[in-house]
Amino acid sequence: MATTSEGRHLTDQHRRAQAALGATVAGQTLEWTRLINPGDIRGSIDPWLEQMLGLLLHAHQQGTALAREYLRRYRACEYGDTTLPIITPRWDVSQAVDSIVWAPRLAQATVAREHVKPEEAWNQVVSDLVGRAMREALAPGRETVARSAEAVGGLWRRVSDGNPCAFCAILVTRGPSYWSRRTAITRGYSGRSYHYYCGCTAEEYRGDPMDWEPTVQEQRYIDLYDRSHQPEMTGKQTVAAMRKSGQGIINDARKPETQAGATGGRPLRQPGASPLGFEGDKGWKSRQDALGVAPRVIVGDLQPGEIQFLERLQAINPDLPLSQQVEWLPLGERVNGQRQPSNDFVWIDHGGIEVELKSPVRNSPGSVIPRIWKAVNTAWDRHEFVKSNFIVDLGEQEFPDALREALAAYNLTRSGPEITSVFVMWQGKIEEIALKQR
Repeated sequence: MATTSEGRHLTDQHRRAQAALGATVAGQTLEWTRLINPGDIRGSIDPWLEQMLGLLLHAHQQGTALAREYLRRYRACEYGDTTLPIITPRWDVSQAVDSIVWAPRLAQATVAREHVKPEEAWNQVVSDLVGRAMREALAPGRETVARSAEAVGGLWRRVSDGNPCAFCAILVTRGPSYWSRRTAITRGYSGRSYHYYCGCTAEEYRGDPMDWEPTVQEQRYIDLYDRSHQPEMTGKQTVAAMRKSGQGIINDARKPETQAGATGGRPLRQPGASPLGFEGDKGWKSRQDALGVAPRVIVGDLQPGEIQFLERLQAINPDLPLSQQVEWLPLGERVNGQRQPSNDFVWIDHGGIEVELKSPVRNSPGSVIPRIWKAVNTAWDRHEFVKSNFIVDLGEQEFPDALREALAAYNLTRSGPEITSVFVMWQGKIEEIALKQR
């Protein structure tokens, strides 16, 4: 890591600034997917492509500017030298085109090959498209650091966002071991590889690699790797082993299976149990009854994810009965065969606001933001119903900075109705997001 506290602070500050840029690009990319008519991709692709290329060009310029300023200040405090060259990658419009046009092309191919509806085929590629655009936005800053270090004969290393996957944790454990494109590619996994929604960055290092000292968190990644890796293992096997025993260290660790109602794991369903109801699974019914919250009026029972949310809410505030914290709302009535929208509950001890619950499987912006965006836009476009307050239940997952920043920038990156508040429940606490306004 950097040898000075100011250098470490600058690296973290730079990582956060780049993550905010990536989140903005991801949100805008998601918004502009509405420019594509899935039933007429050929006729609607040009306006979308023009907007996307402008967005990626701006991200390239902004990302390199952030990296240049970071390196100037970082080198001043680490080496006392601001004259070292800074090398930035050139804007490659053909590469930018290739990074996004695969999505509509794949949607077209899926329709032809699998005979699915155009809307379904387009929706299948949106999450990866957003992740790819975010990675493209962050690439110029990462490359600026790596190329500038190489230009002066220095090293560079990977720095995580504090909540890496097993793949990224392995690259972090390498420390300052990269000094050229060749070594970044040949030393195990590529040091220049960043997956979709990755929150890692790069940091220059000019000391002796043997003197590198990992942070306390980085040492945890090293210890996990040492426990998991065996000499005969391939990279994929090592990643699998780290996921098996990396609970609380990496974000893609396996969750240990536990019995229903046990602490710290997801309850097991009995064979034949319905994941969306109680048929064949009496455990969910008893858990709902124990909560003391009235079920929905029109469609009876709560869903398992809603029960788990209420159990976590009760654990956070055990001295206040749930009936004094929330009032669960009934589903909307059907009109002309369509269910009318409604929120999930009234949050009594938060000013009586109506709140929509989202319980994503993954804790990435690409999993969470589309859920909120779809709920807001579907309710408004079809029924002029406003959904403006949300709570995201991450359960025992970490709350990564990339998601925090994407949520904060939500109103800046999309048109249509603004949202008023977002809360995130994670690891036994609730955090309110400070939303940025237009």
